[in-house]
Amino acid sequence: MTTSRTFAIFGILLVVFSIVYLVYFDQLQTLFNSRSGLKPEVAIPVAPSKTTISEIETDDNCQIHITLAKNGITTVDGGQPEAAILSTNFNPANSQCQEYMLKLVSPSRNFLAYEDLDNEGSDSLIKAWSAGDHQTREIGSVTPDSVIDMTFLPGDVLAILHGKNLSRGMQTVRLYDLTQPQKPFVTVKLTDSTKHYYYIASKDNVLQVFGPEGIKGTPIESWKLDELVIQFEENDVNK
Repeated sequence: MTTSRTFAIFGILLVVFSIVYLVYFDQLQTLFNSRSGLKPEVAIPVAPSKTTISEIETDDNCQIHITLAKNGITTVDGGQPEAAILSTNFNPANSQCQEYMLKLVSPSRNFLAYEDLDNEGSDSLIKAWSAGDHQTREIGSVTPDSVIDMTFLPGDVLAILHGKNLSRGMQTVRLYDLTQPQKPFVTVKLTDSTKHYYYIASKDNVLQVFGPEGIKGTPIESWKLDELVIQFEENDVNK
């Protein structure tokens, strides 16, 4: 066998070995690591960025300014925080929105619930803005009533106390599931027609309504949250 032929065969074998090595590199590395007791490297998944509501503020023009946070951080690398501005139909000339317009951020920081008027400035509406898609949705209308107070229950369920100018026995409580706005609202009946209902609050798995003395006083009525929230499921069955 000539020297040139020997080198040619050696070259062919080298090429074949290189191809086999490249094809089976991952399998060979895994086999080596398993036999040597080493764990193969696993890619660490990056947590998705979660946008939530950090702060809200109402200006003199009845606009709501929302400061957002991603993974709990409002600014990145010293930049300006992400923000959104919501316009309302309140007339700043006769509405002290900074003081009296009701607005509330859910415990999850995913939703802002606030009261508004329709385009004609007459009907009282409940709206919700979502940090997930930056969209505003009309949740419901309480016309001809006015919104008296609101609070959040667990699971982004909004409870609204509304009525006709605080007249005795003319208040009602509604529950809205903001995660599923297509669901019908749940009505909670207030049974004492001799009382003025002013405030609503959720505490220790109980929804409570209070009189003019405030939430530090004795509640007029109360309900277990489990018994209220299950009514959403009952509404779905009765559709």
